[in-house]
Amino acid sequence: MTDPIDILVVGAGPAGANAALAAARHGKHVVLLDEQEKPGGQVWRAKDSSILSAPQTPEGSAGDALRAQITKTQIDHRGSTRIWQIERQSECWDVHVLRDGEVERLTTKSLVLATGAREFVQPIPGWTKPGVVGLAGATALFKQNLSPLGQRTIVSGTGPLVFFVASEIRRLGGTVAAVITPNTRRDWVAKLPALAGRLDLALRGALWIADLMLSRIPIYWGCAVVSVEGAARVEGSQIQKLDANWAPRGETWKIDADSLCLGYGLIPSIEAAQLSGITISHRPELGGWVPDIGEDGTTSIDGVFLCGDGAG
Repeated sequence: MTDPIDILVVGAGPAGANAALAAARHGKHVVLLDEQEKPGGQVWRAKDSSILSAPQTPEGSAGDALRAQITKTQIDHRGSTRIWQIERQSECWDVHVLRDGEVERLTTKSLVLATGAREFVQPIPGWTKPGVVGLAGATALFKQNLSPLGQRTIVSGTGPLVFFVASEIRRLGGTVAAVITPNTRRDWVAKLPALAGRLDLALRGALWIADLMLSRIPIYWGCAVVSVEGAARVEGSQIQKLDANWAPRGETWKIDADSLCLGYGLIPSIEAAQLSGITISHRPELGGWVPDIGEDGTTSIDGVFLCGDGAG
């Protein structure tokens, strides 16, 4: 029987990878698991080998630096790995994984769960048609393959990601038919004080919006896509104004497009925490259902810790 791992980290995004690096610096035997082949997560996703010569982005540079650090350490990184069960066994944990088509059991003294977040897409009629992609899924496609989604794309959703996706589609040679967002200009003005500490992000967002406006890309504030048109795939979308409670009101109108990016923010991925027995609470300010943890990532379960977006 092999000795148990000191610390097993689930998730190789920025939070999980840095947790693994910190543990390795203290001499611990660390195994780092992730569904993707290479560390970096969704934010710092590694480029596909076919586009390594493409111009670098801030996120790409940060991801490359992180991957270089992991390579230099004794961290046992195992990519393309999925977890399907977590069980307590006496003083240790058994983590059951699927890797390269083979089932494996890993035994560890401590668990660090850094499972990140997943995007929330509000279901609408036609949302499962080919050509509909989540905003976060679109960003992953851009970062890894530098590929736009279609010839003419509607970008719809909340927060800054909707403007980033629209800007990236244009940068990669695609056409943005329109940007649709439930947020209003007043919503963004109200958030300006919160951005005072991150003027760099505020500037990037302002540049995205300015580029769209200067290019005369329609931005429909306080609106939403209410249905997707097309028989076999996306041929357009129906748009409608929203009232103060974000309920659709009034007449609809159609915008023609062959693809649609749709997303309404991120919610914590809490499945691994639940498998470990951690209790959860509903906290809307943190994205909905989140694990109950302390400020330092400790939990009520001895030997299990959380970090990153999966903590809420």
